[in-house]
Amino acid sequence: MAKTKIIEIDSLSKYIRHINKLDNVSYYRGEGNVYPSRQSSALRPYEFRWNSAEPYPFMQMIDEFYKETAHKLNEDKIDFIAFAQHHGIPTNLLDISTSPLTALYFACQGKQDVDGVVYVGSDEHIDVTSLIHKYPNENLIESVFANTVNELGLLVPLFKQFKKEHPDTFKLFMGELIRSYLFYFSSPFDDKEQIFYKKLKRKNFDVWECIAYLRDAFEEVKAFPLESCDEELYFYLSLQFVFFKKALSYTEPIHTISFLPNMLYQPIMKFERGRNQQGLFLYQGYLTYIEPVYNFRVLAKQHLNFQNVEFRVKNKTTILNELDKIGINKKTLFCDYDSIAQYITDKHSVLREESKLN
Repeated sequence: MAKTKIIEIDSLSKYIRHINKLDNVSYYRGEGNVYPSRQSSALRPYEFRWNSAEPYPFMQMIDEFYKETAHKLNEDKIDFIAFAQHHGIPTNLLDISTSPLTALYFACQGKQDVDGVVYVGSDEHIDVTSLIHKYPNENLIESVFANTVNELGLLVPLFKQFKKEHPDTFKLFMGELIRSYLFYFSSPFDDKEQIFYKKLKRKNFDVWECIAYLRDAFEEVKAFPLESCDEELYFYLSLQFVFFKKALSYTEPIHTISFLPNMLYQPIMKFERGRNQQGLFLYQGYLTYIEPVYNFRVLAKQHLNFQNVEFRVKNKTTILNELDKIGINKKTLFCDYDSIAQYITDKHSVLREESKLN
């Protein structure tokens, strides 16, 4: 893995200068502090804890919010999860923006003496908007990736395009899937499975031999038509399907899903805040289930990938003032009455402080 390049930013002009040098950028993510990883608000609080079977009720919260508000807003439920996210309901969505200036604004929030950060996302993702529309307010990993081969067929065009456009990255994910499979399910049940594991460990394994084993060992894989895609993609989709099925069946404690590309979600922004922030989302995949021996709830979270460059934002107050001069502020990004009122009171508070100094 390439070392992350950190660029220190202390002015708007320096930020724009470096942003203009970047290639292959699709979106940005701004955070007011530097955290170890990017995680969605619903999954962030839950880490590995023994003897805790505490559920993750955010889907229930989204449903309750829908019941309370949808009749007033005339919102279509297919994109309601995005509306809920923007109004503070925790979801497994991660806010991103196509605007580098919006991301910089959010990187300048929080404590002014603590560095903020802007992360940069490439175009190496699959677009799952249609899947979210087909399965609104459902867990895509359970409903699509690990359900039946009928749903698995929905992934074929998405991953076919991804493999075509990013063949090297696809191979990296393939390798990570094999590594994860061998790591978590390392105890073969019979001789055939042991032979399969030995094949996977080879640097140049025979893809068709491995496909033959999966089709022979798992009836659901056998129902996945061979002609649906090329052999590499067929093997990748089949093996990740089996991986998730085994995780749910064997309740093996799995905490990171590292073999899936970022999943982009581009809803129709019917609400002003989302449009003004040029917002879209990454859908963070997850699985959750009870491990029966120690009675704790497993939460397997997808690792989200960003480019190996980060903008560390210093001098936040000055940058916020510079952004304000070009119309990037709480009033324009949030648009609601409370935010506009807060923007006005904050502005006059600053003016009063400046008058005291003079």
